[in-house]
Amino acid sequence: MLSEFPHVAWIGKSQGVFRGTMFATKCSRQIGIVPRSASRKKCMLFWRLSIHNFALAILNRSGSIQDMKSLTEHLWFEVPNRRGFVNITDTVEKLVKKSGVQEGLCLVNAMHITASVFINDNESGLHHDYEVWLEKLAPHSPTNQYHHNRTGEDNADAHLKRQVMGREVVVAITNGRLDFGPWEQIFYGEFDGNRKKRALVKIIGE
Repeated sequence: MLSEFPHVAWIGKSQGVFRGTMFATKCSRQIGIVPRSASRKKCMLFWRLSIHNFALAILNRSGSIQDMKSLTEHLWFEVPNRRGFVNITDTVEKLVKKSGVQEGLCLVNAMHITASVFINDNESGLHHDYEVWLEKLAPHSPTNQYHHNRTGEDNADAHLKRQVMGREVVVAITNGRLDFGPWEQIFYGEFDGNRKKRALVKIIGE
């Protein structure tokens, strides 16, 4: 009997699951969801459908389903140098406004393994310090110091720099605006430029 419902994750061969199946069957018959003569399989099916419909009714009443909004956009970049930082805060804020989301979350992530998205201050001295610090951590030259570059590439340092700076950020949306702390801005970090790359912006909320 239990094998008749393989798509339900919690159904298996344990005694606890068997008891749960019997409980659902008994309740389905006693509360009149199905006739008392109905098979156990039919009882389980109607039981699951009833729970599913009940959950949908609650969500519909609260407005969670109707009010949920989402927006997905891709931002394209072609940084003319090997490395660089691009402030994308204004662009992301415009997308939040476009989405119509008042309360929710905004994800921004680099779609390439030699690029990064991060949050920090929009101050040129800090960006210079990033450049110097990252080059000390993972210098581009000599390129033969990296095993990765034995594949014929020369961007092993870019992979390491991306690992340090991170792949993505998530920012809360409050009253239709990105809910930043003092001086926070969103940046796209490029560590292997001179070609087209993209970042994903995913906004969801109500």
